[in-house]
Amino acid sequence: MGSYPPPPYPPPPGPPYGGDWKYQRRVLKEQARAQRDMARAQRDAYRYQARSLRRSSILGPLLLITIGILFLLVQTGRVEAHRLWDWYARFWPILLVGAGIVMLLEWAYDQYIQSDDTQPRYRRRLGGGVFTLLLILGITGIVFSSVRNGNGHSYMLNGLNLNQDNLDEFLGDKHESDQVLSQSFPANSGFTVDNPRGDISISGTSDDNQIHISVHKQVYTRSDSDADSKAQKLSPTLTSTGDSLALSVPAIDGTRADLTISLPATAPLIVTANHGDVHVSALKAPLQVTANHGNIELTGITGVVITHVNNSDSDLSAHSVSGPLTIQGRGHDTTLSDLSGPVTMSGDFFEPPTSSASAALSNSIPAAPTFSSPVSMARSISATPTSPPARPSVP
Repeated sequence: MGSYPPPPYPPPPGPPYGGDWKYQRRVLKEQARAQRDMARAQRDAYRYQARSLRRSSILGPLLLITIGILFLLVQTGRVEAHRLWDWYARFWPILLVGAGIVMLLEWAYDQYIQSDDTQPRYRRRLGGGVFTLLLILGITGIVFSSVRNGNGHSYMLNGLNLNQDNLDEFLGDKHESDQVLSQSFPANSGFTVDNPRGDISISGTSDDNQIHISVHKQVYTRSDSDADSKAQKLSPTLTSTGDSLALSVPAIDGTRADLTISLPATAPLIVTANHGDVHVSALKAPLQVTANHGNIELTGITGVVITHVNNSDSDLSAHSVSGPLTIQGRGHDTTLSDLSGPVTMSGDFFEPPTSSASAALSNSIPAAPTFSSPVSMARSISATPTSPPARPSVP
């Protein structure tokens, strides 16, 4: 020990660090800070390693590319906007099916790659942005599907009530105008009406051998000049083909035309309404009505009547009909009263037909059942006077 040189200074007396409590506290703080920095470094290293083992899904880029291509086709005029939205409203669940197929293929590829033990393990993730985009596209599909299916009641979102007019309000302000047409009606001629958007009200009250047409136009746009242009294009056209007179209204985006028509009571009539209600009264001739997305109301009809209801949310009512009545398709409520001819129903309806007059079922069944799901109907109703009035129904 004597060979070693003495220290340059003597060690501090007393306990370690010489009993200086301030010095001890400073050392302890530095040690705690160093431990905290080491823990943060380890955590950051773990996060970096976890991120390096993640793989983003290609679903997001595929969705953006598809949406961009569709919008480009619309902007360049290759695809009409209303046709694109109509197609999307009908087939939007294909989007979810395609997204599921892409994710399934990615999972299968990952399982194949990770079967090799030499390859690092990683997992595929679907980002929050992609999930939000899918959610927005799904909600948009539900909304457009509700509008396309008829009166706008969404069965997936109970209480949501949307229709084409609600959707058109997003296109701009509402501009209204009226137009009146009159023309001589050839004797022994039939009449055909086709209105893609708007109500149709027809009465056989014309006694001057002329047809009188009143058009109430509604145009949704933010430009007055555009509203005037669309209103002029929305004018109906009358064409005569053989022994029939045809009235047609052009289909224009963001427009609606309600028709009020008066014609001779003896004119055979064919009515087609795509989006809109149909009202026919005081007619003494055969009648054929088709309503794709709207209600049908018939009053005071003498002649053979054939109706097609093509929407499960639509209603049909027939009052004071003296000829054979045929109801086909699918609908909701069916109200019949003061019928003196046979009634035939075939299709799916949510509620049984109700009657307050002389129509009774040919087979005896209990009255007024309640249905919570669509009921398939295919039967005939015979016209047999009853007193008091009977209420036919379907078990």
